[in-house]
Amino acid sequence: MDYVRFLSRMLQKMYTTYMETKKKWLLLSSSTLFLTLSLSAQQVIPLYEGAVPDQLEQNVKEKIENRNGIELTSNVVNPSLEMYKPPKGIATGTAVIICPGGGYWVLATGHEGKDVAREFNKIGVTAFVLKYRLPDSVISRQPSISPIQDAQQAMLLVRSRAVEWGIDPRKVGILGFSAGGHLAACAGTQFNRQYVANRQGLSLRPDFMMLIYPVTSFVAPYAHAGSYKKLLGNHATDEQQALFSPVLQVSPTTPPAFLVHAADDTGVPAENSVQFYEALRENQVPAELHIYQEGGHGFGLRLPTGEKWMERCRNWLKVNGWLEKSPVKTHCYVTGRFLHAPDGEKIILRGVNKMNVVTDKTGERSFKEIAKTGANCVRIMWMKFGGGGQALDTVIGNAVRHGLLPVLELHDATGKWDKLPECLAFWLQPDVVKVIKKYERYLVINIANEAGDNTITMADFVQTYTAIVKKMRNAGIRVPLMIDAANWGRNEQYLLENGASLLKNDPGKNLLFSWHIWDSGISEERISRAIDQSIEKDIPLVIGEFAPMEVKCKCCIPYRFIMKYAHKQQIGWMAWSWGPGNSDCPGMDMTSTGVFDSLHGWGRETALDDPFSIKKTSVKPMFLYTSIAY
Repeated sequence: MDYVRFLSRMLQKMYTTYMETKKKWLLLSSSTLFLTLSLSAQQVIPLYEGAVPDQLEQNVKEKIENRNGIELTSNVVNPSLEMYKPPKGIATGTAVIICPGGGYWVLATGHEGKDVAREFNKIGVTAFVLKYRLPDSVISRQPSISPIQDAQQAMLLVRSRAVEWGIDPRKVGILGFSAGGHLAACAGTQFNRQYVANRQGLSLRPDFMMLIYPVTSFVAPYAHAGSYKKLLGNHATDEQQALFSPVLQVSPTTPPAFLVHAADDTGVPAENSVQFYEALRENQVPAELHIYQEGGHGFGLRLPTGEKWMERCRNWLKVNGWLEKSPVKTHCYVTGRFLHAPDGEKIILRGVNKMNVVTDKTGERSFKEIAKTGANCVRIMWMKFGGGGQALDTVIGNAVRHGLLPVLELHDATGKWDKLPECLAFWLQPDVVKVIKKYERYLVINIANEAGDNTITMADFVQTYTAIVKKMRNAGIRVPLMIDAANWGRNEQYLLENGASLLKNDPGKNLLFSWHIWDSGISEERISRAIDQSIEKDIPLVIGEFAPMEVKCKCCIPYRFIMKYAHKQQIGWMAWSWGPGNSDCPGMDMTSTGVFDSLHGWGRETALDDPFSIKKTSVKPMFLYTSIAY
């Protein structure tokens, strides 16, 4: 049987039942249609400049047909984005890439594409209907990856032209129906696998997902055989099945998701959404699931019962802040207990400490290795003998160039309260202030590492740091300032009891508080209690240092629990330390030589292997992908 006849028979079978659930709502009134069309100004943008990846020479022609009121597109050879822009007055800067369904045989570009785009325009969201290639060995050398290639390319295209199109690159989501939902879910779980050229190094991770009656499993018992065989063929390996089963690929960095399904869906069982939702919950990923009693499969925007999931989706987007215009600042800033990028994106710090001043003064060797872990920050150990403005310019610039947010700390006052004035004097040097202002978009200043022992009174802690912060603000330093706990960073009560007062006293209201967990034998209960109290008090807490043991290798500190609970409660952390250089306890070194390939033991766990490691939980804010080469 030739390809066209086979496709025709398959489509007839797929859409006979499909049409019965749509007749009630596909006939829109002319007045409603006019209003909807008036919201959108569409533009078709080719997905690729030049040749389409893996495209074969062929004479296949793209086909668009209207079958019983449903627009169907097949034989896609020129993938594209069709852009629908909201009126300027209501535009939020949020964008969504829409993946129509069709079992990977066709694309339902009407009711699962264009109609949906117009609905998003009504709530201020720029929408892109993705016309993606369908798996076909006649058209592509690698048909099974053609759809995910196009989804990733769409994400790159939208982010690379975000300024031109009035889009916030940190608010780009993806939506998919049925097999398009499978593609959207793959885009949300395989963003660390690069299927397309990404010369700009932009993030491939969608900021959120909306999955409508999606296929999420290619393994029994809820696999959708039609989509599975069309995408992977009849001889897929177990590894391929697992890779393209999004439910098996969920991790703590999977984007938040909104899911919709009907309980009576016989085409794609509702368990596809239920199990995906459960996987998200297990990985502590925010998610919302709606199962409707009736609806069948392929209902698009409106269920046969008249219910509109889009209203609930709008509320979900609003609650998560994606329908709010983000403030744009020239520096990172703190709101509530969270650090934010200048464009408003929330940052949960995930990184390491590096003793740059004694082991790699410029950062040229270490930062590129640290960046391989996926870290979004590096805490740079510095001391006065390392030099002022010129030396700092180099080390900060190298961190930024490698996509790492630099947290610059001064180590001279470690354990010494009386050294705080010297630290202040360093920060106020004209050459240092100049460099801070140059990099203020990226920089966090840790005023003094672990200043003071346990004899410092609470009143003295507040009074001294209040005076220091005000003098730094008066010098024009607007970046977030980080304050360590006293008693060598260990006593969290200095932060929990005084954080609110210090924030109130800061003219910039831009402080972070860093707890160093160095008490061997510390209980998990104490750690979780301190974190929970910081949340209750709305204090922006960061775990600035930890390892499996304290100085002189005194055991033990529950570092795995720290990572797990910090992820659950959205607390930033930086492990001590990348190494080498811990002479009093080499066991603290995460690497043996300072290069990525020498990660070992707890260092490898923390950076790569643990379920809550840097690699598996770090989210790099968008503004770091567009860092400037100074």
